[in-house]
Amino acid sequence: MTKMYNLFCMLAVTITVVTTLSNALYLGDSRYSLTRRNLSLKGYRRNDITIDRERRQTGAKPRLPTLDETNTVSTQQATTGNAGNILLYRRDPNRLPKVSEVNLQLEQRPMKGLNGLITPGRVIRSQRKNGGIFRSHTHHNKAPAQLRTYDYAERNGYVRGIVKEIIHDAGRGAPLARVVFRDQYRYKLRTETFIATEGLYTGAFVYCGKKAALAVGNVLPVSQMPEGTVICNIEEKSGDRGALARSSGNYATIIGHSEVDGKTRIRLPSGAKKAVVGSSRATVGIVAGGGRIDKPLLKAGRAYHKYRVKRNCWPRTRGVAMNPVDHPHGGGNHQHIGHASTIARDAPSGQKAGLIAARRTGLLRGTQQVREA
Repeated sequence: MTKMYNLFCMLAVTITVVTTLSNALYLGDSRYSLTRRNLSLKGYRRNDITIDRERRQTGAKPRLPTLDETNTVSTQQATTGNAGNILLYRRDPNRLPKVSEVNLQLEQRPMKGLNGLITPGRVIRSQRKNGGIFRSHTHHNKAPAQLRTYDYAERNGYVRGIVKEIIHDAGRGAPLARVVFRDQYRYKLRTETFIATEGLYTGAFVYCGKKAALAVGNVLPVSQMPEGTVICNIEEKSGDRGALARSSGNYATIIGHSEVDGKTRIRLPSGAKKAVVGSSRATVGIVAGGGRIDKPLLKAGRAYHKYRVKRNCWPRTRGVAMNPVDHPHGGGNHQHIGHASTIARDAPSGQKAGLIAARRTGLLRGTQQVREA
């Protein structure tokens, strides 16, 4: 009998405790439910959020209020870490909703670290490309470095100019040459700014036109040059005044001419082959200033002055050295990426950091055979 009595008492106590806890959790007892500190959601003041105390005191089960009666906040947004709590938050129906309260009911961007969700942090470096707040540094340039306007004289004969001076252009590795021509239609002189080629000097004559001689510094249509000619400052389209092979030390090579479509194939400094129309002009020779990058900068001050007149691209901070909010590679107790550095092509722009849609990674091993196109 004693054992049965003890068992009965333990069962009664257990039922009482379970009933008390369940009622407290269900009715929102302050000892077990969310505290007022947890109830202070974004956009709500503490006095604006009240628990339905009348129903809690009377013991009646809370009912879902209608849309006309109150504005209920989703329990998923309100109960953080308290699964199973059914709490109703109600604001004064006579008060107009605030903008923050309206936004709370809309789809919000997830907060960082909430329920394991990773949120977009700040706008990363790759998202700021092709736009920004920095002033362009083109106002340092002396003049646009381009060929003469394609006129009747160049299309059918040639014109002669003289190099007056060779100047430095801020932010450009190649020097520029001031070439003076006589105006073909008015009694005046025209000064053009060409990209200087190796071997050009002040006082040298420069000939431009279809019938100009094949000499260093002269400008001719590519159709008038033999195969193997070294050229620079090539027009991609006839009359655009120069677009290809313009950097210091760069040059292109004429591969061949096509009589069918009248185009000329050239090999660009990158090794790629391109076909341009035969009437596109080019300068004979190599762009001056070659070997510029062979000399090391050696110190940060020189790099500062180099990029100060170019663009805002130096110094460049590594992604692993940033905070998690600034870069996908940021954060951690030591500098490491923490995940694969490859990223999908269709990933959101805030995740585009690392190796974008890489087919393969790592060093190339073994002998590589160059395939001619």
